[in-house]
Amino acid sequence: MKVRWTSPALRQLRAAETYLQQADRKAAARIVRRIEEAAGRLARTPHIGRPMPQRDVRELVVSGTRYIIIYQVERDEVLILALFHERQQRPTSPGRPIT
Repeated sequence: MKVRWTSPALRQLRAAETYLQQADRKAAARIVRRIEEAAGRLARTPHIGRPMPQRDVRELVVSGTRYIIIYQVERDEVLILALFHERQQRPTSPGRPIT
């Protein structure tokens, strides 16, 4: 199974990186690496995240960070729909319409 980031989710990742770099470039790199590693693990264990009300949509709290990945498990891929900080409002329909 492969992992694919949607354009909105990639923008959210880059925005988080830019924001974090303002305070500490090394910490920003470390957090982004943890997010990317967590997303990569979804290829092997796609159902590790907590189910959300939307069909086949899950959320994964990224260990060692305050970030949450929202993703959808499809037949042959994991689609990253959104990334947000735990203090941000949770998206109701992240990335694209969810069925």
